[in-house]
Amino acid sequence: KKHRPSRVCELNAGSTVDAVLTIQPNWSTFYSGESVTFICDMNEGAETDWNYSIMLNGGELVPYSSHKSSTLEPLQTGDSGEYHCCGSRISSHQTKCSNTISITVFSTKSTFFFLFFITSDRPRAKLTAGPSTIPVGGSVTMSCTVEPSAGWRYRWFRRTPDTSGVEVRTNKDENREITVRQGGIYRCVGIRGNPDIYRYSSSEVTVRITCEFADENYQQLYLLNQIFSSFLVTVRITCEFADENYQQLYLLNQIFSSFLV
Repeated sequence: KKHRPSRVCELNAGSTVDAVLTIQPNWSTFYSGESVTFICDMNEGAETDWNYSIMLNGGELVPYSSHKSSTLEPLQTGDSGEYHCCGSRISSHQTKCSNTISITVFSTKSTFFFLFFITSDRPRAKLTAGPSTIPVGGSVTMSCTVEPSAGWRYRWFRRTPDTSGVEVRTNKDENREITVRQGGIYRCVGIRGNPDIYRYSSSEVTVRITCEFADENYQQLYLLNQIFSSFLVTVRITCEFADENYQQLYLLNQIFSSFLV
C-alpha cells in the first residue's frame, strides 16, 4: 500500500558515517506503470539494528519498518520528486538520514481538451541511418534511440515491398546500433522493462542497393551473373538485394575465373 507524506524528517548533517540511498533500476526518469526499489543503507551496525523510512519531498512516504528495501509500484506522475531515507536505531533511537535522489515520472497517456490534442510524454523510437542508397557490397550503419535513453534495448526488423517483416538478429544486448549490407525497409523497436512493459516502434527507413560497386570483386561477380544467368536459373542478383546470393556467385567465380578477362 502506498503511503503519502505526513511528517517531516530532517536530513542528517553531522553523522560520521552517513546513510546512503540507492535505487534499482538506477534511472532518473520513469514512466507511469513502472516500478522503483529504494534501498537504504545505514553503514553502521547490523541491518536488523535499524528501522527504515522513505521520504518524498521532506514528508514520510513509507513509514518506519524493519525493511531496508521498499518498492514503489505502479509509479504515477505524482511520484516525481526528491527522495531520501532515514533510519532510527532501535536500541538508542539515534536517527540519521541519507543523500537525496531526484526522480521524474512521465505519463504515457496523451492529454486532450475537448477535441484538441494538448500534450503527451509518450516516448518514441527514432531510427537514424547513414546514406540510404549504397553500392553493391557496401554497408550502412543505423542507430535507434528512445529519449530519455536509460534502460532501453532494441530490436530490428526488415521487410521488402513483397514480404512481411523479419527480425534482424544480432549478438548485442542493448542492440542500439546495427550495420547492414542488404537492401530493404527497416524499422526498430525500443523495449523497456522486465518483463517488457513498453514497446515503441520507429518510422521506417528504406535502404537501396545501386548498380555501382563497392570494390572490383563485386563488379566481377555481377558481370559473371550476367554471363551465366541465361542458363543458371539458381543464380540471381539484383541491385536491390545483392548480398542474398553472394556465396553462390563467389563459388561460380572460382570455377569460371579462368574464362574472365
